[in-house]
Amino acid sequence: MKRAGLLLTLILTWGQAWAESRPFTDGSLPEIERAHGGRPFLLAVWSLDCPPCFRELTLLSEWSKEHPQVDLVLLSADPPEAGALVDETLEQLGLSDLESWISADEIPERFRYRLDPQWRGELPRNYFYNAGGQRMAHSGLLPREMLDSWLATLTQTDEVDH
Repeated sequence: MKRAGLLLTLILTWGQAWAESRPFTDGSLPEIERAHGGRPFLLAVWSLDCPPCFRELTLLSEWSKEHPQVDLVLLSADPPEAGALVDETLEQLGLSDLESWISADEIPERFRYRLDPQWRGELPRNYFYNAGGQRMAHSGLLPREMLDSWLATLTQTDEVDH
């Protein structure tokens, strides 16, 4: 009986480790792009201090469940010490099963430059990647129509499984 309890504890601990956001450092963006290479994906940048981000995360949660064939990667612009709150927030929004990252940098400008030298820090911020690795940036609240239009474009060019 003790072994079963220990096994259950290990499984739960292991599952929690997978739900934690990974630190976004110098090599993280190329790592993300390589991991999703050849497949379209959406990189969504958000923050705990951004009220519109919560509306967008709710939309992305619903949309990703409707379209599981499209990868969604979440990136929190919050400082590293906010990691537990970021993970808790994603859990509450039903997004804890998605790939998630958090800034590992205390200096926001360095984090922004690492992600996109043209980005001034406005949130929410999204990067639409096609299967060829080209990306298109969008700042501000993401309309559902834009997500659906992007998916339709991918479907027409057979970049994503139907």
